[in-house]
Amino acid sequence: MPLIGKKLVIISHTLHAINERSEVVGWGPTVAEINYLSDHWSDVVHVACFGQENANASMKSYSNKNIRFSPIPTFGGLRIIDKVSVFTNAFTVIRVILKELKGASHVQIRVPMGIGVYVLPLFLFIPRKFTLWVKYANNWGHVSSSLGYRFQRWFLEKKFLNCAVTINGFWPNQKKHLQSFENPCITEEQNKIGQLINKEFDKEFKVVFAGRIDSEKGLDFLLEIIPKLPNEKIQEWVFIGDGSLREKLEIEFKKVNINTRFLGFVEQELVHKELQEAHFLVLPSKSEGFPKVVAEAWNYGCIPICSAVGSIPHYLENEKNGFLMSELNSISLLQTINVAFFLNSKELKKIAKNGSIGSTEFRFENYLKNLEEKIFHGN
Repeated sequence: MPLIGKKLVIISHTLHAINERSEVVGWGPTVAEINYLSDHWSDVVHVACFGQENANASMKSYSNKNIRFSPIPTFGGLRIIDKVSVFTNAFTVIRVILKELKGASHVQIRVPMGIGVYVLPLFLFIPRKFTLWVKYANNWGHVSSSLGYRFQRWFLEKKFLNCAVTINGFWPNQKKHLQSFENPCITEEQNKIGQLINKEFDKEFKVVFAGRIDSEKGLDFLLEIIPKLPNEKIQEWVFIGDGSLREKLEIEFKKVNINTRFLGFVEQELVHKELQEAHFLVLPSKSEGFPKVVAEAWNYGCIPICSAVGSIPHYLENEKNGFLMSELNSISLLQTINVAFFLNSKELKKIAKNGSIGSTEFRFENYLKNLEEKIFHGN
């Protein structure tokens, strides 16, 4: 595919750090997306946060030489002083953005983020010699408890910037400038690997969870039902990620003698390897936009068991390409797991196949095609 533009500038709050090889690395899924996009611009600049924390294994380096990371300070947090940093860093953030916009042909702002409260309005005053679009990564249908996030959603809905906004899912009374986009996460090579996988569902199941191991991801629900899980159906349960509930989960799974592995933060390649071998992905989150790991699971014939939040039910149909919890509680999670685990193997294979077919919507190639047709319009 030919180059789309001269210079792409991406503005986000993606945290970056330095790894043991002295490379700049950032959150794997975002960096993977930028690595793909970089094949279609002469230059790509990612304006994003640089922190003092050590890099973890989920962070990934940039693969192309035409990508340049432009650091801004980290901001936000739980303490008052951390929240104030959103504004005390404003001058530095704006200065970096204005500098990097020179010569840009395309600009993407990824929100919601703390600095979005002034970065979005900033573009009202910038002469636009570039194509601008905003990627809203959160749940568009949810009114956030955060005043800053509510402002950003309101600002984008009102179309003050007169640009397209890409969102997860399809919503009632959705305005024309709000474009429904699938969250890209699958390469052509990964898709080919997935097409070769033919899983059997007539023995014990390998189950995977991937994400933050905390209550926001619904793992407090899982904690409550561990003694009631159909142990005889579970070969092992693998947790990818880390968080506040990890230790409690380890203790409770040991009590019921279910084989578990807690991998912590790992490279994307290992996430994909685990999904290639897994039968089910369990993700009982309390809030989501659309989690990429659901599409990644589909790609490898791994059946998602999810809460019906965000745009997940816009793509996942219960007992057609996965399983949806009817309510956000532990009882519903247990009921949904039991329905899935005790369905006959023929039906489970059919559900896995349906998910695999639908996963092609989440290929990077499809994402770029949608950008060209819906955002750039050949410009």
